[in-house]
Amino acid sequence: SPDGETMALGTTSGIFLYDSQTKELNLFIDTQFNVLDMSFNPLGNEIAAGSPTGIVNTWNSESGELLQNFSFTPSSLNQLASSGEVTAISYSSDGKNIAIGYKNGVINYFPSNQPTIVLDNFPSVEDLIISADNRFIYASNGENNIEILDIQSGKKQENPLSNPGAVNNLSRSEE
Repeated sequence: SPDGETMALGTTSGIFLYDSQTKELNLFIDTQFNVLDMSFNPLGNEIAAGSPTGIVNTWNSESGELLQNFSFTPSSLNQLASSGEVTAISYSSDGKNIAIGYKNGVINYFPSNQPTIVLDNFPSVEDLIISADNRFIYASNGENNIEILDIQSGKKQENPLSNPGAVNNLSRSEE
């Protein structure tokens, strides 16, 4: 968790939340799916988890109460699919928005005050993060570049970040 007080373990059975000091089990959340990726919101009171079939749910990390199901049905304007394997989940720094990456390269961004935004990072999304200012999504697809996607315009920046080796995981500091 962001405060370091809770450790989350995602498994084929669900999410186990442990006290990081005592290592005692605080809560088990029965996700009803194999947890492939998960993320705490910035306050640590919510946890999101994704499945092999594209299901992404959020729960209260203290009570285990199901809070939200993020699902997306492609419209006639945007035919990108999002029912594949979830590979990455990231909350915005204010905790109001969430980005979900899929193995097939689709990124769904669920903002709190506008319709869902769908972006692509083909051929896959290995990991993603939302920038601290909530303006960009940084996404890796297992290759050397980290794509920078502008949330407002829905377009990729022309110059991705380059790395000498393949990038599979991303993280940002909270400051």
